[in-house]
Amino acid sequence: MHYRNQRNCMGNHTIAQSSTSEGTSDDEGSFNGSPPNSIGSEIEDSLDDDHMEEDIDGRSRAGSSSSDSSTPTSQAGVKDDIVFSILKGLMLADEMKSSVKSIESLLNYAKDLYCKGDKNLEQYWPSNWRETEKLLKEVGYEDPKEYFICLDESHHANYDVMESKDSQCRFCGKPGTIQYYYIGLHQKVKLWCSDYSMCQKMATFWDEKDHWLDHEGPWFPLKEVWDGSRFSEVSWFWDPDSEWFLPTRCCFCSSIISGKQIEESYDGNKYNVTCCDCGAVNTCGGEKAYGDPRNIALIGHWDGWYPFRGKSSHTCGAIDVSVLNMSKKDRCTTSEVYVVGFVPCYKVPKKRPCALDAFLEPLVRDLEDSFIEGTKVNYARDIGEYKCGQTIVRCMLLLWTGDYPAQCEVGKFINCGIFPCRRHHLRGTNIECGSTYYIGDNRYHARFPVAPRVLEDEVQKMSKIEDEDRPTVRSNLAKESGYTGLSILHRLHKLYGFNVISDTVFDMMHNIPLNVVNKHINRFLNDGEVTSATKSMLDKRLAAMPWTSELKSGRVPKSCTKIGKWKAEEYRKFAFPASECVLGGLVDDEYFKIWVLAA
Repeated sequence: MHYRNQRNCMGNHTIAQSSTSEGTSDDEGSFNGSPPNSIGSEIEDSLDDDHMEEDIDGRSRAGSSSSDSSTPTSQAGVKDDIVFSILKGLMLADEMKSSVKSIESLLNYAKDLYCKGDKNLEQYWPSNWRETEKLLKEVGYEDPKEYFICLDESHHANYDVMESKDSQCRFCGKPGTIQYYYIGLHQKVKLWCSDYSMCQKMATFWDEKDHWLDHEGPWFPLKEVWDGSRFSEVSWFWDPDSEWFLPTRCCFCSSIISGKQIEESYDGNKYNVTCCDCGAVNTCGGEKAYGDPRNIALIGHWDGWYPFRGKSSHTCGAIDVSVLNMSKKDRCTTSEVYVVGFVPCYKVPKKRPCALDAFLEPLVRDLEDSFIEGTKVNYARDIGEYKCGQTIVRCMLLLWTGDYPAQCEVGKFINCGIFPCRRHHLRGTNIECGSTYYIGDNRYHARFPVAPRVLEDEVQKMSKIEDEDRPTVRSNLAKESGYTGLSILHRLHKLYGFNVISDTVFDMMHNIPLNVVNKHINRFLNDGEVTSATKSMLDKRLAAMPWTSELKSGRVPKSCTKIGKWKAEEYRKFAFPASECVLGGLVDDEYFKIWVLAA
């Protein structure tokens, strides 16, 4: 029986924390604690029809090949049926926005429908939510890891992450005040690899291995992440013919010792490596690993939002990952975005560059362990010469995405200011001693490019700012360098060369579609000289636009009268290819030429 719900729930939610937070229901049925929220949306496509059959009385059987409607006699078969019924019930409960009290009533109702008074079946059915939770954990679900974070003002440049609420911060001696639930990568990877359809999606990049394997530079046209040059640089991670030294941890300070350091330390007899962080001498075994097409590359993402209408004090944020091995058509669906933690932003101190590091720490630790030790999985599908079965799968974080403010938080780049560009040493200028800095001389910079930032040269500056605990001095150093510290993601550099400057990608959505295209279109439509007849003609041309099937797969602009509801995708598709077809003759010829060249 393939439980696709297992991988989805482990990605986007976890079971209610009733076993850890002692949540109870009040008189009105609302839940005081951690409810099993958003269950249905994560398990909706878990109940795969290819692996489920229903008999006449509505009971489901996993992997059944006969039409016999008799009650299953084995305990395993009963448990499979019960788990399936519970998941269907939880989907309904999620649609109803039910509390735990209501869920228990719903489960009792489902038990009556399923068991029909059969005492032998009733003994297997859970009697309350706690027993239901226990049953679901047996098939792969788990609670998130609870951490307690200290960001006390007495240690402005440092943080501490504790596993117990009674533990004391190593810097101030106080207990952690910010509760954080982290949903680890280890179980996610196991569930991803145990599902046949998920493995099939993750094999998409291997089907196009000619684009990046034994190929240097980008592959044109650029349609997927693996068509870029960065993917070909790390192709050894999947190449079965490649062998590399596995990094390890320092036995004294637990810092990463890179595979390159280990390889260079061999004296003909053993590997003695000196840790760069603490100076301890480590004797390593010199373990090696081979590339494997079942290894997984991840895309990280961080973003904050207001959970209620309008701005409020209860701001939140989410750290999530997606599987890069999939095609972007699959990867960009909401069901393939896997949350690893929700950040209570309203509890996080403002203007603390290290604040987000505390929430990223468990993820970075998991990524390090996954790359070094791997995760033992039961892979559900063959990939090339590699057969399904027990294997070790390793993960790497290939890139990090987010909007501009989010990338500045994660990468510890200054948000605007004198040096606003995180890729080049581009200096802004202010007008008449104002507080706003602008980037000018674009034509000059196009002919004479500005020197790029090189990670090896910038790490020293980043580290100096990171180690500075005086807020005023730290702020002045940040203004003159463009950094607010050393990103926690830089720890991945020793593993496979993660570059926090180039691998934190640009936010194209806000930069072009929602910025340049949005402003120009709305400036044209709101021009007093644009008549209603012109707008009507524009709508007619948009309606007659012959979109290709590939473009139709998403959102397409249909009417300028509803431009207020357009998303980034609609602005992008209007700019190219629609604008050249619909704007001709409606705007000034000179303006039209400039627009077409820009689009």
